[in-house]
Amino acid sequence: MLTHPDERNKSLTERTAELTLARNSLQAVLDSATQVALIATTPQGVITVFNSGAEQMLGYTSGEMVGKQTPDILHLQSEVVARGPELAVEADRQVQGFEVFVNKARRGWHDDNPVEDYALLTLDSGGYVTSWNSGAEHLKGYASGEIIGRHFS
Repeated sequence: MLTHPDERNKSLTERTAELTLARNSLQAVLDSATQVALIATTPQGVITVFNSGAEQMLGYTSGEMVGKQTPDILHLQSEVVARGPELAVEADRQVQGFEVFVNKARRGWHDDNPVEDYALLTLDSGGYVTSWNSGAEHLKGYASGEIIGRHFS
């Protein structure tokens, strides 16, 4: 069934407004979290979110970090290099570079003492949930099996 161009434009306009509202709401949450550093990256490691808490705690501005840096800048290179072989033993393969920061999450590893006071989750570049901790289950009310693979909107 073909729709009239005006109907498509209205639908697109409405959806754009919804997405703008959702983004602004998320940004307000990120901006209000000043006692915790919230940092997100692309799968390749480029920082996409660097909230005001991260700015206060780490001394960089969002403008300096988002789209320009990776978490590597926040760590001593010697520590990153030393951590790679430790993770390689667990992963049974070489771990280096950005993979040092995300290896355990990508393997679905979780702590024996799970964090339940905070919702910890990861999203892929399309906004789909790829991991969901027990804190997220507790605070948001969704089991990981219900939310992983779904769009976070």
